Amino acid sequence: MNFKSVRELQKEKEDLERINLSLKAQVFNLENEVRKYRKLMDFPPNSEFDFLVAEIVGWDITNPYIGLFINKGEKEGVKIYSPVLDRWFNLVGRVLRVSGDSAEVILLTNADFSASVKLKDGVYGILSGENSPLCTLNYITDPSSVNPGMEVSTSGLDRIFPRGIKVGKIEKVVSHNGGLKTFYLKPYTDLKSIDFVIVLKK
Repeated sequence: MNFKSVRELQKEKEDLERINLSLKAQVFNLENEVRKYRKLMDFPPNSEFDFLVAEIVGWDITNPYIGLFINKGEKEGVKIYSPVLDRWFNLVGRVLRVSGDSAEVILLTNADFSASVKLKDGVYGILSGENSPLCTLNYITDPSSVNPGMEVSTSGLDRIFPRGIKVGKIEKVVSHNGGLKTFYLKPYTDLKSIDFVIVLKK
């Protein structure tokens, strides 16, 4: 049997302590960012939403655009349907399932995800995932006014996501026979690079 030496074990312990300190520093900095930018969020008047920083501890193994797992759960006030954002307050998704100390998040790129969004004053639609890097927009109230580059945010009409959360930009518009069009949106959040998320709770 191969036993590690005391020196090797001590080195591993020191490495783990350094990693732990680094993670704590990242959480501390992110919490400061949350406090700094909270006042900039366009939430409805008298909103009682609060924020929680959570670390991503896993991803859906079948497709990175389906879901992820975080290390905060019911004990910290996380609930099903809690909105999930990245550190720049871009939409990531919402909580799908929750346990005592962890939760599963469905991503906005998941084919089972949907949210009411606003494209500009008086123009609304429904965002849907595609299990891919891009999302689609459906049921747009004025499709003729939608063009590539247009910014999209949550409308608040679904009563799940507060009004004004940044979602992404219209990436392209594809025309089909019969005059039908498909509107593709590229999310602002880079799902391949995030390590921490912000969970919005009441």
